[in-house]
Amino acid sequence: MLTYDKSASSNQQKLYINGTLRANSTLTEDINLNSNELFFGRYVDGWIDEIAIYDKTLTQSEIRARYNQLKP
Repeated sequence: MLTYDKSASSNQQKLYINGTLRANSTLTEDINLNSNELFFGRYVDGWIDEIAIYDKTLTQSEIRARYNQLKP
């Protein structure tokens, strides 16, 4: 799961794998908002398992709970 938090005063982007934080970075610019179509997997060599878009940044505990719901 990838999160982006613009309100974190430093545009934090975090990558969670299997419910665990694996990487984070600070973006130097805001994510561009426009009315263009949204594409997933255009340059991915493999499978995308689940896609969900939230209107808030999920906390680590929310991400872990979501992961635990979805794992087989």
